[in-house]
Amino acid sequence: LRSSSHFFKTSTIVSDSRKHTLLVLTDWFTPGYKAGGPIQSCYNFAINMNKYYSLRVITTNKDYRCSMPYPDLPTDVWRTGNDGLEVLYTDSERLNIFKMFNYIRALKPRYLYLNSMFSLYFTITPLFLYMFKFIDTQIILAPRGMLKRSALQFKPFKKKCYLLAFRWTGLSRKIKFHATDQQEKEDIQNIFGPNCWVKVISSFPTSVLFNKLPKLKSEPVRFIFLGRIHPIKNLHIAISSFHNCSKSVELTIIGSIEDKAYWNYCQTIASSLPENITFNFVGELPHPKVVATLPEFDFLILPTQGENFGHAIFECLAAGLPVLISDQTPWKDLEEKRVGWVLPLINESAFSTAINEAVSMDRDEYVLRSNAAQKYAKDFIENSELEEAYLELFG
Repeated sequence: LRSSSHFFKTSTIVSDSRKHTLLVLTDWFTPGYKAGGPIQSCYNFAINMNKYYSLRVITTNKDYRCSMPYPDLPTDVWRTGNDGLEVLYTDSERLNIFKMFNYIRALKPRYLYLNSMFSLYFTITPLFLYMFKFIDTQIILAPRGMLKRSALQFKPFKKKCYLLAFRWTGLSRKIKFHATDQQEKEDIQNIFGPNCWVKVISSFPTSVLFNKLPKLKSEPVRFIFLGRIHPIKNLHIAISSFHNCSKSVELTIIGSIEDKAYWNYCQTIASSLPENITFNFVGELPHPKVVATLPEFDFLILPTQGENFGHAIFECLAAGLPVLISDQTPWKDLEEKRVGWVLPLINESAFSTAINEAVSMDRDEYVLRSNAAQKYAKDFIENSELEEAYLELFG
């Protein structure tokens, strides 16, 4: 990554009377990357909506699970990035309800977009201020997949108490919810009732550069697992699925270790892989480096328990990688488009079968599928009409 001093330049806010102010609150934002998809979803949203609103972002000055602030990036100062976004990075250790209230009151936003479900200062605090009429704004809440059953199984007691209180106060009927697919809409309405206001709009995909030359399959075949090392991503299923593969394969893991005990379990499985399977662990990488690395691989494997959007899936398709994914993502039509496999988690052997199909694919078939993957990603971008849908969300 470029240093933050290079990426940002100091500025003052210049109000634009022609545009309503849209304030985005999120725990983590660029140049952070360790929280994965929610950062990318929020950044893509901000970039695209900045054309239509006087958009501001308030976030913390540290990346996910990091104790040190971003280098060369002063806190509590509005700064304009080279991408045109106005961002204020605040010290998370000194943040409190009064400070957040002052931030919001100073901007007087017409719209407040909350990029989380359970954040103390970036969701719960503004909702509290809104409920007691300390702020007057229209609130749009994006749960970002945090209401999926697979996500609610972690720290369930605290989450259940909070969600019950949320519904009991009637807040769920006074704000708007942004769901990124039909399943998330159902998750929201299952918890808050069928009368809450929910609009389904997909996340903005990352702007990517498509390969101009046909992609060829490697020898040995190279698979990538791209995601956090956490039980919800099911890395252990991905590793185990290669035990019955007789071809030479390299499996590379890119992602941050969030659960050390789970990572140790995955390493134990990896140690029993046959000799024809090479296992590589890269660790976490900044998002631009991840995107630049993708063309080196042939297939993505991601048996995830759930994805709100799945930026890793989209970016691999855009790079020409057919994907092997679970049936717990919004990407349901990949098999009919011949760009991947959508596999049930209840049948773990399905991943082994798909791996053997992938590695046995001849060169011509792989080129066809790789080109189809890029076309699928291009069509998604060209036909999505996402900007219009988001403008309706704030209408």
